[in-house]
Amino acid sequence: MNCEPDRIEIIPSEAPSLTDDCGADTDWCEERRRMFIDVARAIKRLLEAQNTRKFALQINDRRPSSIDEDIAAALTGWRSARQAYMQHLRVHGC
Repeated sequence: MNCEPDRIEIIPSEAPSLTDDCGADTDWCEERRRMFIDVARAIKRLLEAQNTRKFALQINDRRPSSIDEDIAAALTGWRSARQAYMQHLRVHGC
């Protein structure tokens, strides 16, 4: 993660790794743990797509539509994973 006074940039390769023991030290059920990892992976995909877009703009790439489609797909994946996770929390209460 790069931190400057007026901006924060998250670099996916520097993000914490996601392992099967994520949340293991909590009282989370297995489903919540799995869904949390799904949300985190979806966020990572979204950040990677956004960073690709940023790089394309920096090098003046004229094919942004395919990158925009990748961002849209990643955003849809994140929304779906987040919605499933939140629904699980509401229903299961863990």
